[in-house]
Amino acid sequence: MRPRRRVNRCTPSVAHNARAKAKPYTSIRQPHWRIRTDTVDVRGHATLRYLGRLRHLNVGWAYRVQSIHLYIIDDVVTFATEDGEFIGETRIDLERHYQPKDEGFR
Repeated sequence: MRPRRRVNRCTPSVAHNARAKAKPYTSIRQPHWRIRTDTVDVRGHATLRYLGRLRHLNVGWAYRVQSIHLYIIDDVVTFATEDGEFIGETRIDLERHYQPKDEGFR
């Protein structure tokens, strides 16, 4: 193979392999978290998409048609009113679509 005139007279594949490559930035050890604002439906449930499936979270009959905050950390969801009052929390069970509210979870 003849020597190249560009890039220090090396072949394109040698020049390509010599460069620093971008690596994916994944921090697997970090917990996944997000905050959502949702309105409780007339049955007392809020919806949440978790691992590609829609989950129905039981917030409570007393909070129907109210706007609430959902604090999601990995598989634990904490419910709070817009004022910040604690309502309850639940751990998402992957086998169920309708999730009960755990009163004594903490």
